[in-house]
Amino acid sequence: MIGDIILDLLLAAFSGWRYLFSKSYRKSKHDEWKKKGKFFLVWDFIFGFAGILLSFVVAYFLFLLVMFILYGY
Repeated sequence: MIGDIILDLLLAAFSGWRYLFSKSYRKSKHDEWKKKGKFFLVWDFIFGFAGILLSFVVAYFLFLLVMFILYGY
């Protein structure tokens, strides 16, 4: 049960990138939102945006780590 919740959260976090790059996924999400309602649209938007933002944060910290290792800043 907890594993299912964690899996759902991870899929929601990565759905932002999939939404940006997959036309068929966008179409399926639009159809899903029409059926399920605005709550799910907002929920998916929040987690999609957070997933994309988290990707940039992780990339930035990896960049800082590499700079620290290479140059000692």
